[in-house]
Amino acid sequence: MAASVRGRHHPPLGRAVLGDHGPDPALGYLGGDRTAVYGLGCIGHGVAMSYLNGQALADLLTGDEDSETVRQCPFVNRRVIPWPPEPAATAAKYAIRGYLQAEDAFHERTPTLAPGRAWH
Repeated sequence: MAASVRGRHHPPLGRAVLGDHGPDPALGYLGGDRTAVYGLGCIGHGVAMSYLNGQALADLLTGDEDSETVRQCPFVNRRVIPWPPEPAATAAKYAIRGYLQAEDAFHERTPTLAPGRAWH
């Protein structure tokens, strides 16, 4: 779905931008031309603030960088740690996914007891 801000048509972004390793959201401009913005880390406690994040991103797109929403939002232009370059990025993704799958399997296994023992 395309967006229109102040009469300017913006095509949809075709893929997600990943790169935030911190626990807090990050908002800002994507690149130096200031025609596209990003929002990262809106999970967990970031979901509750997503409507304010959206307002801050809309203000950035319309050029209103001095709005009260943008000034009071601590997540605007926060430095994020980027993903490593390939092939390290693919290795890191597979390692994280494998670890999470192993942890899920470990914690979801059916507990067994020795014969004659009961849970207390």
